[in-house]
Amino acid sequence: MQTTKLALALGLGLTLAGGAQAQPGSGTAPNTGATQAPAPQPNRPQSDSRVGQSPQPQAANLRDYANLLKEAQQRLETAVERSGNEPAANDQKAVTPAWMDLKSAAQAAYDAVNRAPPAIRNDNLYDQGSTQIRQNLGVITQSMQPENGREAAKRLLDDMRKYTAEVSRRAEASPG
Repeated sequence: MQTTKLALALGLGLTLAGGAQAQPGSGTAPNTGATQAPAPQPNRPQSDSRVGQSPQPQAANLRDYANLLKEAQQRLETAVERSGNEPAANDQKAVTPAWMDLKSAAQAAYDAVNRAPPAIRNDNLYDQGSTQIRQNLGVITQSMQPENGREAAKRLLDDMRKYTAEVSRRAEASPG
C-alpha cells in the first residue's frame, strides 16, 4: 500500500512538473491552455482604439450619412413605440425584450451619428447632436427607473429626428 502511494505521488509530481513548462514556440503559457494573440498582419484591419469613434467606417458623403441616420431613426422609433407600454423589467427583475431592443436601437442611433463624414465632423451641428444623443443614451442604459429611461428615449428620438432632418436638408443641398 505504501509503495502504491509513493508511486502515485511520484507520478503526479512528475506530471505536474512536466506540465509547468511551456513548449518552445507553442504559444502557450505554463499551466494554461491559452494561446497568445497572433501578431498583427499587414493589410488586415485592426481594431481602432480611438475613444469616441465608431468601429464602423465613416459615411462617404452627406447623402449616405443621411440615409444611415434615417435607418437608425426608424429603428429607434419602432423600439420606442414597442417599449412604451411595456415595463422595463418583468416580475423576476429581468429586462424585457422590448427594453433590450430599445437600448440596442438607442446605441445603434448613437453609432450612426458617429459615422459622420469629414464634411460635417467638425461642424457645430455634429458636436451638439452627438453630445445630446450620447447623454440621453447614457440615461437609457444606466437608469434604474423606467420613467427616466422612457423620457430619455423620447428625448433621444426627438434629438435624432431634428439631427436627421438637418443632415438630410444639407445633403439635398450638397452637390453630388
